[in-house]
Amino acid sequence: MEGVRDISTSPLRIARRAKAITLLALVLCLVNYLDRVVISFAIEPIKHDFGLTNTSFGLAISLFALGALAVNGLSGLLLDRFGVRLIWTIGLVIWSLAMIGLGLTEVWVFFLIMRVVLGIGEGVNFPAMNRSVADWMPPRLAGRTVGVMLLGVPAALLLGGPILANLIEDIDWRNAFLVLAIGSGLIGVA
Repeated sequence: MEGVRDISTSPLRIARRAKAITLLALVLCLVNYLDRVVISFAIEPIKHDFGLTNTSFGLAISLFALGALAVNGLSGLLLDRFGVRLIWTIGLVIWSLAMIGLGLTEVWVFFLIMRVVLGIGEGVNFPAMNRSVADWMPPRLAGRTVGVMLLGVPAALLLGGPILANLIEDIDWRNAFLVLAIGSGLIGVA
């Protein structure tokens, strides 16, 4: 129709969408990294509870990387085929469920399996973040958007130390994992 403006391309609509996407991705990146770094603040209690050596604990760290490595290339294909909303949501659900599994398990082998699953779920994050920029951001905003989104990584490291160390000390490492899982899940619902 003549005279009807497409609001999806109006400058105000683009600005609002850019802010919303940037904020959501920043929060997802922050939570993604909090979930990754919590284990580094729980090394000693986890080693104690499972009776581990440093070498055994190192296996848990490596298996997370194996899960992330396994999904990175695949997630790009899935994002191209099914879109950011679906694939990012699935990744978030997977990593939230893995965090629940990590917090509840009493069996070391299951803990290791959940580390792989956590890597798979979280491995979707950066490809999805980049695809969201490509899909929903004007090119002139892409650089600053990615820059703001990636602030979640150092913010998680900065905030994670005092927050997660105190949380682990106050409520135990298992419950700290569960708190993070619930937080991730709530973001996924939003």
